[in-house]
Amino acid sequence: MKILIVDDDPGQREKLTTILSPLGTCDQAGDGEAAVALFEASLVDKSPYHVVCMDIEMPRMDGHEALYAIRELEREWAVPGKGAAVAFMITARNSTEDILDSFHASCQGYVNKPVDGEDLVRRVREHIPKRLEATRDNLPRRMPPDYSASRRLELEEPERLDIQMANLVKRFAKKWPGRRIVITPIVEEKKGTGNDFTRTLEIALQRGAAETLLETGEDLLLGGSYAFVGGNVVLQLSLTTVENRLLDGVRVPLRTIWVRTRPGGRG
Repeated sequence: MKILIVDDDPGQREKLTTILSPLGTCDQAGDGEAAVALFEASLVDKSPYHVVCMDIEMPRMDGHEALYAIRELEREWAVPGKGAAVAFMITARNSTEDILDSFHASCQGYVNKPVDGEDLVRRVREHIPKRLEATRDNLPRRMPPDYSASRRLELEEPERLDIQMANLVKRFAKKWPGRRIVITPIVEEKKGTGNDFTRTLEIALQRGAAETLLETGEDLLLGGSYAFVGGNVVLQLSLTTVENRLLDGVRVPLRTIWVRTRPGGRG
């Protein structure tokens, strides 16, 4: 059995490795992006992970976003439902929103720190026999598609995008009060051009910016690009005045699904 342990705390990773290593081979990742990269590599090698233990609060990409990206990879690789990795969110956070977000991202369990080793092992063992059998008989069947003009990006939860962008703009407005935030074009990083999806991102940002007020001082220009990172979409933003750059490379993971388009309609 293969187990992926994800936590930005090296001590916590070692603790979980000690607890779970009797059940199988344990690999470690220090953040969500590294976890998604390792998971994708396991699909390429046709030796997918059976268990993922994921912290929530991590730099670069948090546990919720990473698990969404992992589930997208499993869909793209046609991993059958019974063969999907068993995921446990392991965290000191225990708010209702965290718990609901975790299960919405298709995890099988929510484990609070400090971790009870015996309880975690018991819970993993409850899921493993079915996953091992399903994975053995149903290896990943196809390569992920090339994300090109033949594929259309659609948001899984448009209302969550509006909330996410509004909160982002509010943070900028609070740090630079009395300025109006003006949204400049968003482009696809690989092609350097806009599309329907970039327009959706711009509109969501504009809704958030509409709540800021112009009093004195220069306008703040907010724009950037999106790129694919480990099967997930990451929006990268910069905030500038006409002359000066204030923030650069603000990374915002987005929860998305990809829909293949064919001549004559969706397919």
